[in-house]
Amino acid sequence: MRDTKKYLGLLQARNYARSKELERRMDHELYKRVLSLTEDEVCQFLGRALGYPWYCDDQKNFPGATPDDGVCVGEHVAETIAAEAALEIYNLRARVTALEQALDSVRAERNQLRGSRCMCT
Repeated sequence: MRDTKKYLGLLQARNYARSKELERRMDHELYKRVLSLTEDEVCQFLGRALGYPWYCDDQKNFPGATPDDGVCVGEHVAETIAAEAALEIYNLRARVTALEQALDSVRAERNQLRGSRCMCT
């Protein structure tokens, strides 16, 4: 009887350990799935903003694709596409600064021309 209780106790301990291991594995798999979804969402969001091609626009290679399928980001991962987006932002800011400076020059020239007009009466 005592050996039976000991044996049942060992079985319960083993089953408990197995359930904890299974729980840990499931948590790990869930974590990986959540990260994967987040990774894909980031790539899709940035890919759309950067003008990547839509799957649905290439029915020859992706028959039946719809806008819900998103954009084709190729071999990109979130980090590489984020780096591309950062570079694009940097370049756009530089262009905006250059355009603002050009506009300021045109405005200054215009104001100079207005001020130098002959005011004959």
